[in-house]
Amino acid sequence: MDFLTPSSDEASLPTIKLRVDRTRVLAGLIWRGASAACIIGLLAVWDVRWRLLWQNDFSQFFARATIFLFGAAVALTLALAALKRLLLCLWNADLSITLSPDGLRMHLGPYGQFEFDIAGLRFETDREIDEETFDLLPDDSFTPRIESVSDGRELAEAIGQFTGVDAEQLAGLLRPYIRQAIRRKRPANQRDS
Repeated sequence: MDFLTPSSDEASLPTIKLRVDRTRVLAGLIWRGASAACIIGLLAVWDVRWRLLWQNDFSQFFARATIFLFGAAVALTLALAALKRLLLCLWNADLSITLSPDGLRMHLGPYGQFEFDIAGLRFETDREIDEETFDLLPDDSFTPRIESVSDGRELAEAIGQFTGVDAEQLAGLLRPYIRQAIRRKRPANQRDS
């Protein structure tokens, strides 16, 4: 994690750069790849005499073919997800997620590059918090949410998934952004300055 503060001005929001955790991606690759290999192995050793079932018991043929096709579809989905994770592990460019006062940039290799303008992001918490008590709360007492206003996507989960940052760490990192969002929600007559 890199924390870059653009100036000493307290009112400015920090720039936060989180690197994609390749070991976490590798663990996901192993789980998905091993699961796909197990399912493929089970399907390969499943001894079914398809021709006999077709001729003698069509309902058994149909039932087993449905199970076989479902297993093959699951194995294929897991294998493709594992392949995508393998590409992410081997990706040669910088893989990171950067949150700055300008917006959110996600460089995720084979998963794509995403850019969100800061005005198009909604910073929230999982529960209603007023500004007076926000600074007193520990980071583990709320879960931060970053929502894209345009399509409603939840981005905090994706950040955690790719970087390995848990909700408590993310809450600490996003405090200035959430604080600013809470201040903007207050009516103009209640703002101090």
